[in-house]
Amino acid sequence: MRRNVIKIIRAMLTCLLVALTGTVGWKCMRPRDHASNAPANAREAAARNDMLRLQDALIRYALRTGDYPSTAQGLQGLLQPASPDELPFIDRIPLDPWGHSYVYRHDQANGYVLFSAGPDGIPGTADDIIWLH
Repeated sequence: MRRNVIKIIRAMLTCLLVALTGTVGWKCMRPRDHASNAPANAREAAARNDMLRLQDALIRYALRTGDYPSTAQGLQGLLQPASPDELPFIDRIPLDPWGHSYVYRHDQANGYVLFSAGPDGIPGTADDIIWLH
């Protein structure tokens, strides 16, 4: 009985290993995006990375002060320390990869919305990169 259980477990592990190997191989071997899309994808990834860093600073700000910066304060509020003997929540506010400021709006009910207006620089269009919290 015990040998049968061991054989079943061994077979299951073998199947799992084959499935994982196939998945990894498929992802590595599939055709990549066209080269013309690579810079756009890199910029979008850079924007998401910036917004992740901004989110980290916003969360630390909220934990320290009890709320997120107001819309009027904007992301500039992160440059001010909570007290004179502390460091700011972030050392600088980056521009998005297209050279535009990130847009921040405080929403009392839902936290905040942070976004890049994308390549066209116009908020509210299809190319916006939105980060909700």
